[in-house]
Amino acid sequence: MAKRCDLTGVGAQTGHKVSHSNHKTKRRFVPNLQNISFLSDALKRSVSLKVTPATLRTVDHNGGLDSYLLGTSNLKLTDIAKKIKRKIKKALAANGTVENAEPVAKIASKKPARTKRPAKKTPAEKAAKKLATKTVSTKKKAPATKKAPAAKK
Repeated sequence: MAKRCDLTGVGAQTGHKVSHSNHKTKRRFVPNLQNISFLSDALKRSVSLKVTPATLRTVDHNGGLDSYLLGTSNLKLTDIAKKIKRKIKKALAANGTVENAEPVAKIASKKPARTKRPAKKTPAEKAAKKLATKTVSTKKKAPATKKAPAAKK
């Protein structure tokens, strides 16, 4: 049985165990897989999957299994996840709630739009602003007096 995440496909990696004397032996770094039951609103049932904690946090951040799968590209999903995604799309289309479920998930998962930066000012505009903000002082400064060096004994 493969040690792979059912949604993202994260699997085992190989590397070295390095001792104090710098002796290297091969080892496997296996992912921390957890058996999790996700509740699907579209399918109206729970789906049990083996996922990593990082994937679990991502699913929670995106608002649940349905919106995560609908908002994620098929290139980033495993075969199991693609199959569940097709079932969710089919269930949403059968309910008649949404004609095309994918754009709704993308709208729901989008972050708020960023505001545009102001346009860069030309050197002439910068110079004009400096002249406008520059205050002209009428007071004259007293000339600085130099201190005489102390006499040595």
